Amino acid sequence: MKLLTEIEAPRTIGELLAGAETAKLAVAFWGNEAAAALGISSNSKPLKIICNLESGACNPSEIRKLLTMTTNIEVRTNSRLHAKVYWTPLGVVIGSSNASANGLAVEGKELSSWAEANVLTTAPTMLEQTSTWFDALFAASSPITDSDLNLAEKLWRRRQFSRPMIVKTDVGLIETVRNNLDHPIWTSVKVACWQDGLSASAASRLSAILDDHRSDEDISAYEGWQTYLAEGDWIFDFFIETDGSISFNDVWSIIPPLPSSPDLSLALKRKNFAPEGFGKIEFTDEDKRGLLHAIPHLLAQRKLRKLPEQDERNAVFDLLEAVEYLNSVAKGKKSKTHDTSSLEKEFHLAMIRVDDEAKKIGHNATKFREMLRKHGGKETARRLVTSPASETFTKFFLKGRVDLTVEALVVQERWKPLFSEDVLRAAQLRLRA
Repeated sequence: MKLLTEIEAPRTIGELLAGAETAKLAVAFWGNEAAAALGISSNSKPLKIICNLESGACNPSEIRKLLTMTTNIEVRTNSRLHAKVYWTPLGVVIGSSNASANGLAVEGKELSSWAEANVLTTAPTMLEQTSTWFDALFAASSPITDSDLNLAEKLWRRRQFSRPMIVKTDVGLIETVRNNLDHPIWTSVKVACWQDGLSASAASRLSAILDDHRSDEDISAYEGWQTYLAEGDWIFDFFIETDGSISFNDVWSIIPPLPSSPDLSLALKRKNFAPEGFGKIEFTDEDKRGLLHAIPHLLAQRKLRKLPEQDERNAVFDLLEAVEYLNSVAKGKKSKTHDTSSLEKEFHLAMIRVDDEAKKIGHNATKFREMLRKHGGKETARRLVTSPASETFTKFFLKGRVDLTVEALVVQERWKPLFSEDVLRAAQLRLRA
């Protein structure tokens, strides 16, 4: 008997299948390319498979692939199946490893994030008992029809939106998005910003709806945005004040529309952003500041693209658009930081070159070089410029070589980004004096 991890199990199962004349797999959940990962192909030897299509966690595309590979592979479905059993006459692996991941419709790169445990045994008694158990379950399972696969497609798509995220969600909304960019939930999360309220007609109809509703729930509506908002969408709502400032106006979700008002997307106010299957995802002050920073840019983009019912006053966009913009801003800042660091190094060399030039006219500044070694060019320049004028500055002035002063170097256009306004002003004042 041997324990197999999530890394060891696929390799061991593949070796068992490759060396056996037949195999029986009772594995509830199959993910994309699972067959290929296990070495199952059109050339496979006789193979019986039981899956659980009704769960919504079994990828129907992979099951279709298995069904059309060869007549040697027989696949059935059983809604009771949750087991993960890989049997061959050579050995059996029993454990938690699905041919996808943990029954949660997680695939691809996410698969490697789950810790699994499986046991390999070659004990004859165990092999016999497992084979008997499989045969009974296979007899009780159903052949798979096109109707089964079509239903499974719907269940699979629905389940994708509630599959878990791989990282903690208490790090804030934007950071959670960044860590799970390919999760389908984000396609149903929007940011709405508006300045113009409902038309008189729409406001009257909403008032009638609220009178009929008669509950403590806070319900509002968006007018004319049916193309952009769908039932189940989450909305981070922002209001544009008349002075152009923007304020956050809570989290909402779109509820089923009413036939009497097809142009209204009804929205229910929520206490927290808590999509089904996740629990609460924190919306922090930093998230709010990020969206407030992104909104003016995205509004401008809407104006340029001239989207129907959207302009610089009223617009709705995917949360991913905002995160993409914020990522580009962050990337630009990192690039700028990198550029500044490079500029500092170049300035340090410029300070050394100035000292070399000063030596040519008989000025040997030992203290200056010591400061450069200890503090670097930028900090040395800041200290000298913001201190009282030195004898060195006066000497260079009297010799007509003000160009060799630190002040003259600091105010050059190339180096200005390195220094604060106070430092630049001090250098300019000294040079003018």
